[in-house]
Amino acid sequence: MPGRSGELLALDAATGVARWSRRLPPGVRSTPAVSGGVVYVGTGSPGLCRIPWRFSFAALDVLTGELRWRRRLSSPVAGQPLVDGDSVFFGAEDGVLRCLSAERGELRWQCSLHSPLRWAPASEGRLFVGTAGGELSCLDPSSGEQRWCIELPGAIERRVDVHGSHLSVVTSEGWIFLVNVDGQVLWERLIAGHRPSAPRAWRGLVLLGGGSPDEATSGLYALDITDGRIRFFVPVRGWARGCPHVEGDAAYLGTTYGAVAIDLRQGLEQWTFDTEGHLYSSPTGADGRLFLVAQDACYAVTTAALRGEAGT
Repeated sequence: MPGRSGELLALDAATGVARWSRRLPPGVRSTPAVSGGVVYVGTGSPGLCRIPWRFSFAALDVLTGELRWRRRLSSPVAGQPLVDGDSVFFGAEDGVLRCLSAERGELRWQCSLHSPLRWAPASEGRLFVGTAGGELSCLDPSSGEQRWCIELPGAIERRVDVHGSHLSVVTSEGWIFLVNVDGQVLWERLIAGHRPSAPRAWRGLVLLGGGSPDEATSGLYALDITDGRIRFFVPVRGWARGCPHVEGDAAYLGTTYGAVAIDLRQGLEQWTFDTEGHLYSSPTGADGRLFLVAQDACYAVTTAALRGEAGT
C-alpha cells in the first residue's frame, strides 16, 4: 500500500504490523499489483513536474521489499498496473502504454495513445484502455497494435471493468457506458453529481458509486446490465469514493467518512464504519476482513455477521 509520505508499505494482514517499507522517489501514489510473489508499482502522480528520468516502474519481493528491478521513466505512473502471464502492462501521464517482461523489466513494446493514461488496461484476451482524452482503445497484448478506438464524452480516469464479452466504462462527465468487446456502445446512462467510481459487474448488475451529497444522489447505483436502468440505489453519507468491493452477496463502498456495507440481495445498507480521514483508495479484502487505506491510518474491519467492527 502507498504510505503517508509516499513510501511503499507492506503490513501484516492479521496484525497490521509493518513488515517492510521502501522509499521510491519521488513517491508512490498509485495502487500496486501483486503476482507470483512480486509487487509491481509505478512512482509519481498526475500534476508532478516532468523532470527527465525522475520517475520509475519497479518490481519488489513481496516478502522482503527487496528491489528486483527498476525501469526509469520521464513521466509519472498514476494507475494500478496489470500483470498477465509473463508480462506487466502500465500507462503513464505521457500517454504511452508499456509492456515489460515481468521477470526482468525489459521493454517488449510501447504504444502512444496521445493522451494521459490514468489506469492500467483491462484484459480478456485483448487489452482495453481508456485515456484522459476520452478515447477507449482495444490493443493486441502481444504487439500493442491498436484494433479499434472509440471516443466517449469526458476523461476515462477509472478502471475499465471487463465481464465476459462486455466492458463497463465511466467518464469524468458522469456517464457510464456498456460497450461490447468489438467497440459497439450498447447503452449509456448519466449518473448525476460527482464523477462516478470505477464500475464492477455482479450477477446481471453493474455496480458503481457516484452522485452528490448536496443533492442526495451520493450512493451505490445498481444498473441492469441489459439496458442500464437503475434497479436500486442505496444512499450514503458523504461522497461515494472508489470501486465497490464485492464478496458473496455484499458490496463494500468507500466514502469520505469511511465504508458502507450493502446487502445486494435486498438493496439495503447493513452497516457503516467511520475512519478519521478520507479514504485514499477503494476498499479491498478477503477471508472476512475489509482493508481501508485512509489519510490517518490503515484499517482492517471484520465483515463477519455484517457487523463492521474494527480489527486493527
